[in-house]
Amino acid sequence: CYAIADETGGSDQPDSLSWTDPTTGITTDVGAITYAGSTIEADHVETAVWSLDGTTLYTTDRENTIGSGSDLFGTLNISTAVFTPLQGSVCDSGTAADDGNRVACSAQPLEGSLGNFTVVDIDGMAFDPISGDLFAVDRNESTTNGVLRLDLLLKIDPSTGLHVEDAFGTGVDYVVLDTNTLLGNDDIDDIAFDPGCGLFYGTANVTVATKNVYNDHLVLINPYDGSLTDVGPLFHDVDGDGIFDAGELQLNDVEGLTFAADGILYAGTADGDDLAGTGGSGNPESLWTVDPATGAASLVGSLVPTGENYADYESLACRGGTSELTPPTDSNEVSTAVQGFIGDTVWVDMNGDGVQ
Repeated sequence: CYAIADETGGSDQPDSLSWTDPTTGITTDVGAITYAGSTIEADHVETAVWSLDGTTLYTTDRENTIGSGSDLFGTLNISTAVFTPLQGSVCDSGTAADDGNRVACSAQPLEGSLGNFTVVDIDGMAFDPISGDLFAVDRNESTTNGVLRLDLLLKIDPSTGLHVEDAFGTGVDYVVLDTNTLLGNDDIDDIAFDPGCGLFYGTANVTVATKNVYNDHLVLINPYDGSLTDVGPLFHDVDGDGIFDAGELQLNDVEGLTFAADGILYAGTADGDDLAGTGGSGNPESLWTVDPATGAASLVGSLVPTGENYADYESLACRGGTSELTPPTDSNEVSTAVQGFIGDTVWVDMNGDGVQ
């Protein structure tokens, strides 16, 4: 599993890459993330995802000449920590080393029910291994208490770095993640796809204004309409019984969520999980395993390499496994009046319209 942190916890500090063995919790440093062909350092990397074949790690970083939400999409070399933004002509703002195709811009805005957006702040990404689509979350964080700005679910074309136009219908580039049903937890900070149910799991945390007031929840996300189902609070399951017992603490500031090849769901906490109680479990910068049925989390270990002062881990990406599902029992021959052919596609009809 690869994790990305702000080097000293500051929002303008260079980000750093490290990798962790999830079975032992041992973490190894790779180094500060720099742009290809330059010494320019990345400082707003907030998500990462492996390609479906496990050969390429994708990530995003903010183009500082434009400002908040102007995320560039590109690849990250896991041996050198070099970030290479994808180049293009549509949303590419220049020729400098830290320029490249932004996910959205005035020439190709993100269009949908809440209006058009020319800048996006990508805080979570995950591939659907069945369709091959790359989904992403645009985080609209509010810094004012009581002001709710709903996050957006969109798709990114990994060959261009641009968002996919008409991804959810004509003129609809995104669906709204309806976090109104989650008390205080109005930001989706990362997503992970579960091929077993065809839905995304997400970590729902709080805005800046309500940090250390509400703790994080695990949610299910319908990728077709953005509707959410609250699984429950993410909590430190100290005794391992899967029950949120009295005295056990909720996690706070969970900013990384990913499935590994063995089907285990992992989560990463950032610096906001530092204070036990209302501020979290007291285990910041840590790797956890999570029971997707309950939100029970077991501590694996620290994400910080020995001798380093890395903090505020905002990204976690483990290499995924196959999207093939093995039936629990052997198949039986059946007779049916419905005619079909070998090779016909079977799909989950999430919206019930009979159309794939």
